Amino acid sequence: MDIDSRFINPEMATDLELLDKVDKAISITGTLGLTGGGDLSTNRTISMLYPEYSYVATAIQTSTSNQYGDVTQMVTATLPVGFYMMDFSGVFQSSATATGIGVRLGSGTATLGAINALWSISQAANGTAQLFTYNQLATNTNVTSASALAANTDLSVIGNGVFQVTVAGAVAIQIRSETNNSAISIRPGSAVTIKKVG
Repeated sequence: MDIDSRFINPEMATDLELLDKVDKAISITGTLGLTGGGDLSTNRTISMLYPEYSYVATAIQTSTSNQYGDVTQMVTATLPVGFYMMDFSGVFQSSATATGIGVRLGSGTATLGAINALWSISQAANGTAQLFTYNQLATNTNVTSASALAANTDLSVIGNGVFQVTVAGAVAIQIRSETNNSAISIRPGSAVTIKKVG
C-alpha cells in the first residue's frame, strides 16, 4: 500500500495512522519527513515532520556596497506558505575598524507577512568590545553595526526569529557594508537553518 503525498495536507495533519496492514511490505512516499517505525504489520502512528532547510557558506562573500545584497549560498529553495523559525550563526570580517556590517533576512521571491528577528553583531563602540543588537521587524529593515572590534579579524554575528511566508518563494540572508566602498565579508562556516513550524 502506498500513501500518495498529494493526500497528506501538512497544514491539517501532524499524525498519520496506518491501520489494517496485511504485511510488512508497505512504503510511504512524500516530501515531508516521517518518523516512527517498528513493525508496520501492526497498527502504527507515524509523526509527520515539517521541512527544514539548512545552508552553509563554503566560500567568502564580500560586499563593498552600503545597499543590501543576497548571500548567494544562503538563498533558500521555494518556501511554501506558512510560519517559519530562522537561526543564523555567522562569522564576518571588516576591512576597517570604522566599518560595521548589516545583516538581515530578505524576502527574495517570497512575500513575507509578519517578521520578528533579533540580530547581535560584534562591534567596538568607543574602543570597547560589545554587541550591537537590533530587532528586524520588516524585510526592508536597514540597520548596521557601527564598527568592528578589529580589522580583518573573524567576528561573530547571530540572528534568530520567526517570520511568515504569505506568497511562496525564496528568502535570503542579506548583507551590506556600513560604509560604501569599504569591504565587509561573510566567512566560510556561516550557517542558517530555516524550519517550517506551521
